[in-house]
Formats: sequence, C-alpha cells, structure tokens
Amino acid sequence: MRGDEDELKYQIIYGHANSPNYYGDIVRGLFVAADVIILLTMPFFYSKLSIPLMIPVAGVIISGLAAGFTSARFRWSMALNTAIAIMALALLEYCAFMNYRSPSMSSIYLFINQILTLLYFFALYYSVQTLRRWMK
Repeated sequence: MRGDEDELKYQIIYGHANSPNYYGDIVRGLFVAADVIILLTMPFFYSKLSIPLMIPVAGVIISGLAAGFTSARFRWSMALNTAIAIMALALLEYCAFMNYRSPSMSSIYLFINQILTLLYFFALYYSVQTLRRWMK
C-alpha cells in the first residue's frame, strides 16, 4: 500500500491527474474560456485598450499554449500557469481601472474586464493549490 506522497508521485509520473489536489484541468478550462472571451470581444473594444494591441494578442497565444501544455506530468506547466495568471490578472485589472477613470468610460468593457479578471483569479488560485501540494 502506497502512502499519500507515493500515490501523488505515481500519478504524476504516469500522467494520472485524478489526485484531489491536481487542478490543471480546471486551470486549462479557465484559460481557454478567458481566451475565447478576449478573442470575441477584442474587435469591439480595441479602441478602449490602454495598452498596445499586440499585448492581448500575445497574451492569448501564450495563455493558449500554456493551457495546451498543462499536464500532471509537467510540473513546470503549473508554475507557468501561475505566472501567466498573475500577469493577466494585473494587466486586466489595470485596464479596468484605466477605463473606469476615463471620461469615456464603457460599462460593458469594464464588466468584461472584471469577468476576465475573475477567470484569471480563479486560475491563479487553482494553480497555486496544485503547486502547494507538489512542493511538499
């Protein structure tokens, strides 16, 4: 009978992601959902962006690649997901704040930014939960 730590190592080595402390599938889903929202709404709100257009485009590409590489076999993928979630969360909240202070504030743009911020916040939470378990 294997112990808890041995079971986690076995699951990681052989790619079993059914550990109660592996949330990579949830993080992947949150990244993909956020990327889809960004891609669908960017044509309508690119004029409201307070950052260059290439930053969200590159962010979607990087986030999509990270979602694709997320696996229980690759511990680095959860560290990468954590870093991406931190950067996206900070950037999206910055854009929402700049929009809120703008004289031509758009409530819909602010709402979408806050939804995206929440998605990346939960991605950050679940990424850190998995990292915390793996660092034991």
